[in-house]
Amino acid sequence: MKRILLVVAVLAVAGSVWIGFGEKFSHFLEGAEHEETHAQRKDADHKDEHGHGAEAKQKPDDGKKEEHSEKGHSEQEGSEVRLTAEQIELAGIKSEEALLGRINLFLELAGEIRLDQNRVVQVVPRVPGVVKSVHSFLGDNVQKNAVMAVLDSRELADAKSTFVAANEKTRLALSIFQREERLWKRRISSEQEYLNAKSLLSEARIAQRAASQQLLALGTSPEVLERLATGPAASLTNYEVVAPLAGTIIEKHITTGASVDQKEPIFRIADLQNVWVIASVYEKDIARMKKGQSASVRTKAHADSVFEGKITWVADTMDERTRTLKVRIEVDNTKRLLKPGMFVRANVVVDAKEDVISVPAAAVRRQGGETIVFVDEGGGRFERREVEIGSQAGGRVEVRKGLKSGERVVAEGSFILKSELEKEGFGGGHGH
Repeated sequence: MKRILLVVAVLAVAGSVWIGFGEKFSHFLEGAEHEETHAQRKDADHKDEHGHGAEAKQKPDDGKKEEHSEKGHSEQEGSEVRLTAEQIELAGIKSEEALLGRINLFLELAGEIRLDQNRVVQVVPRVPGVVKSVHSFLGDNVQKNAVMAVLDSRELADAKSTFVAANEKTRLALSIFQREERLWKRRISSEQEYLNAKSLLSEARIAQRAASQQLLALGTSPEVLERLATGPAASLTNYEVVAPLAGTIIEKHITTGASVDQKEPIFRIADLQNVWVIASVYEKDIARMKKGQSASVRTKAHADSVFEGKITWVADTMDERTRTLKVRIEVDNTKRLLKPGMFVRANVVVDAKEDVISVPAAAVRRQGGETIVFVDEGGGRFERREVEIGSQAGGRVEVRKGLKSGERVVAEGSFILKSELEKEGFGGGHGH
């Protein structure tokens, strides 16, 4: 019974507590609702008082629009560089028109500078001897028939002696013949004596001709032969080594006092006014190669120079080692800038495009993954313009999109403008 009374008492207390908590929670909800209603009324009064409550809510968005507008204006300004006339002159900025016309298409080949084998000679003495003097040295430019060295040759002395003796015999035989001819005509001497004199003259002339031919074969000039035949005999042992063509001495293997013979060359002369470029063509491009095609050659040693030439030979067989076809490009080398052994890049014109817009290659720049040019708007204003480029040849680049014919682009000094533009972009303002 006591237990039952205890349970009833506990339940009674719990009920009182729950009833009190419920009343308090109800009062809490009523207070929250009252506060919310008061806040809504206050907000409505505020809207009525000022008349633009809706607009007030949109102020942050308007700020964003204004910020976006300012940002767009900043980007537009960031694509333009302005310079004074003094700054333009100081930077060396020059502009050229974008031209509408023909542009050549080319195939780029790797090649090597070689000597023109038609203009190279090995100078070999035609008689053995000892070097008396040397007059030309490595790197010298020599003219044709210039004396480069003098040898002391016993063999030459023997040949000259034979020639001089043959000339003397010929003069004597001619004198005897002329006398016998006069006597025979006067019926003083017999015809047999006349014929004997004529035969001796013929033999002397044959010997003289043989001796002169031998000296000519040894490299003796006709002028020297004339002097030997008519004048006093000079040193018969002197053998003059002369240049067979005008050119540059690229090899020298001779020193004073050394013995030389006909087996080894003592000089090598090359005419370097023209050189060859031997280039390699891959099998897939063989059909595009033809004799007579124009080509332009560039080398790292002279990056700003272009050397023009033509294909003069296309090989008939493939190189088994490289699996390429060799072609020869003859190039003018008057300025002597191309050196045999140099590696070069040769651009061979294989086709052409008509009616395309092109600009100087120096006008095109890369920036942030984009290809750009700077358009000269006049008055010191230069606009950065993104373009799409195509073929390149002869120092010009095809512009497919982004530029009109006749617009002026910066051909020299565009790097300065690019640097100025990037400086303005990082610096937050114009540098003018």
